[in-house]
Amino acid sequence: MNLLKRYKNHKLRKTNYVKYLRQKGISIGDNTKISNEYSIIDLQAPFLITIGNNVFLTSGHTILTHDYSRCVISRASGNVLGFGGPVIIKDNVFVGMHTTILPNTIIEENVIIGANSLVKGHLESGFVYAGNPAKKICSLEDYERKREEKQIEEAKTIALEYFKKYKKMPDEKFYELYDYQWLWSDITITDRFKNDFATNKNHIAELFMKQKQRPYKNYEDFIKAISIK
Repeated sequence: MNLLKRYKNHKLRKTNYVKYLRQKGISIGDNTKISNEYSIIDLQAPFLITIGNNVFLTSGHTILTHDYSRCVISRASGNVLGFGGPVIIKDNVFVGMHTTILPNTIIEENVIIGANSLVKGHLESGFVYAGNPAKKICSLEDYERKREEKQIEEAKTIALEYFKKYKKMPDEKFYELYDYQWLWSDITITDRFKNDFATNKNHIAELFMKQKQRPYKNYEDFIKAISIK
């Protein structure tokens, strides 16, 4: 099975899982992808979970709305205490692999959460968070700038690693180079990119501005710039 077919099948599984969670009573917005691979979502009180538009919950995430650790207190002292609360994830949020989101958490819009994070409380809009417990790492603008600075070297590394493995350079349409095409070509909004820009018209305008500033004339020019040792 080729990579693009695998991608489409994986996307279909996420779509079905979102449908299942909605049927269970979780409020989920549009264009939201939720992986069901090694993931746990607390369905004891699904009405306590709200997930917005354009959210991506990756593999291994856990969302909890209650904590049964109170049973230790009950057995030790006889005191019965409740422990639960809502989880609200607003629009345009990315949750990295194996992240746990605890009860009484609000994640505002435009937030990135790094892998293996433990999230609780209020995460402000426009920031990157990571860690156990999750802490503010940098602003979304700073993160975007850092990512842009690494684009050329990352694309070269991917092409070189492909060359080491297969003794030839990858085709221009190689799946892992899709996101770097703006470096050498005019990008068309293909099926893979449509959802990324569906709710952000300004981002599309910025994308076309980048096309004018692309560092390579074409893909062949990019390949010539790579040093093979």
